[in-house]
Amino acid sequence: MVKGCSNSAMQCILFTFNFIFVCLGAAICGGGIYFLTRGASWDQMVKSPDQTASVMIVSGALVFLISFFGCCGALKESSCLLRLYCIIVGALALLTLAPMIMMVQYRKEVEDFNTERMERFFNEYSSENPNKPVTSMIDRFQWENQCCGLNGPDWWSKTIPSEFRGDVPLSCCQEPEINRQGKCRMDQVKFNEGCDQSIKDMINLFNVVALVALCIVCVTLLLAACFACALANAIAV
Repeated sequence: MVKGCSNSAMQCILFTFNFIFVCLGAAICGGGIYFLTRGASWDQMVKSPDQTASVMIVSGALVFLISFFGCCGALKESSCLLRLYCIIVGALALLTLAPMIMMVQYRKEVEDFNTERMERFFNEYSSENPNKPVTSMIDRFQWENQCCGLNGPDWWSKTIPSEFRGDVPLSCCQEPEINRQGKCRMDQVKFNEGCDQSIKDMINLFNVVALVALCIVCVTLLLAACFACALANAIAV
C-alpha cells in the first residue's frame, strides 16, 4: 500500500491521466477499425482509406498499451509495470526533442520549403475548375488575407499568361463563392498587396504553434515518467 499523501496524490493523478489515454487509445483504434471496414464508403473523402485506417489502428493500439501499463501500474501498485511505463514514456519524451531541435536548427530551410510549396499551389490555380481543392484554398486565402497573387495582382498575368491576360481571379475582387467561376479586371481589384508576406506569417505561426505543442507534449511525458518513477520507488520501499 502506498504511504503518504503526496504518494497517494501521485497515484491518483497517474491513474486518472492514463485512464483518459486508455479510453482515447481505444477510441482511436476503434475508429481505425471502423474506417477500415467502411473504406469503400470513405473512398471519395480520402485517396487511401486503408493506409489512414492502419495508422489510426497502430497509433491507437500503442497509446492504449502504453497507458494501460501506467494505469494498471498505478492501480495495482506494481513497481515493475510503473518502471516499464517510466522507461517507455521517458523514451517518447526524448524522441519529441528531435523534431523540436530540427525545427529550431532548420527553421529557415523549413520556411523556404513551405514557401515553395505554397508557390506551387498558386501555380496550380485553375479558374476553370473552382471545385479543385487548391483553387478553393487560394481563393479563400486571398480574400481572408486581403492579398492578390504572390507579389501583387500582376503576378497572375505574368506567371500564368495562358489563363490570365490582364485579369485576376475573382477572389481578388469579391468574396469567393462555392462553384463560382470567373475572373475580374485589374481595375476591379480590391487588394494590391501580394500574398508572399501573408504566406510567410502563416508558416511562421504554424511553426510556433507546432513547437509549443511539442514542448507541452514533452513536458507532460516527462512529468508522467517522473510520477511513475517516484511512485515505483515508493512502492518498492
